[in-house]
Amino acid sequence: MGDKQQPKPSEVMFPFNTGFYGGLRSYFDSEDIIAGLSLPLLESLMSESVTWKEAVKGFLNQIISRNIVTYAGPTLNVVTQHSIKSLVAGALLPIEDALMRRSSYKSETFFRKMSKGTVASLIAGSIGPTIGDLVPAYL
Repeated sequence: MGDKQQPKPSEVMFPFNTGFYGGLRSYFDSEDIIAGLSLPLLESLMSESVTWKEAVKGFLNQIISRNIVTYAGPTLNVVTQHSIKSLVAGALLPIEDALMRRSSYKSETFFRKMSKGTVASLIAGSIGPTIGDLVPAYL
């Protein structure tokens, strides 16, 4: 997007200028954070109860799916990688719900839950890089 200068460490807010955050930052990106926010947002738009677990699941699904696709398909083009990553993230969501034995899992079909995870990942993949470029010191 151009040459953006990184802010000086003194200009960055407290938790983001620590060595701990700097080391942890290499394991996630802005898409992961947006996925963690978009899954609970989709749940609330569908008039369902939202818990903090939905944000954690969206965040982890995006990280896991990105690592699976990066490892399994490095020769694929970017669009195909993005599509596969979204489908893998969607497929992980019903599996996580089954493992957590949610009571509402029985009332929701596998494909409905998978579609929520896929849409959340698609939203994250389309918005995340732009937000990451806008605030590079934080995300």
